[in-house]
Amino acid sequence: MLAVAIAAPTMARASPTAATKALVRSIARDRRVLAALVDRDAGVVFIDHVEGAGAPRPRRAELLCGAALTRQLRIVRGWLFAQLRGEPPLGQLRCSNRPGPPQCTFGRAMAWDPAVHLRFRVDPDRGLVLVAISVDDEALVDDATLAAEHRAQAAEIARLGARRCGP
Repeated sequence: MLAVAIAAPTMARASPTAATKALVRSIARDRRVLAALVDRDAGVVFIDHVEGAGAPRPRRAELLCGAALTRQLRIVRGWLFAQLRGEPPLGQLRCSNRPGPPQCTFGRAMAWDPAVHLRFRVDPDRGLVLVAISVDDEALVDDATLAAEHRAQAAEIARLGARRCGP
């Protein structure tokens, strides 16, 4: 008797599995790319901490859902488009996938230009999912203070991200 193994069809991922500069450039060009990276039931944590890395609390830290999330995604995409449209691009663009969760950072062109971090998680079925957006004043901030701020933000992202937008 001849046995034939047939592989079950696999679903194509809706998004990439790694945070890359090419991904960020595609977000700047096309609003649909960023929207595809969002789990609308989970929402996206937004942290605005531009008062400085030494400030004890962010100016704004919340889980964005629905219309508020759509508005903030449009704003962030506008920031990104403005940063990347020049030749050479204004500011820095960095992406990393290790250590820690995947993330891309843009901005920091000069003093008073905040760094914007797009933080992701990798879902086995969907690929990259946007978890949080944080805005930091990182110019002229020492490494220890910056590391402490990022640890505090990670705790805030975990706390707010435990909530859900959907029912």
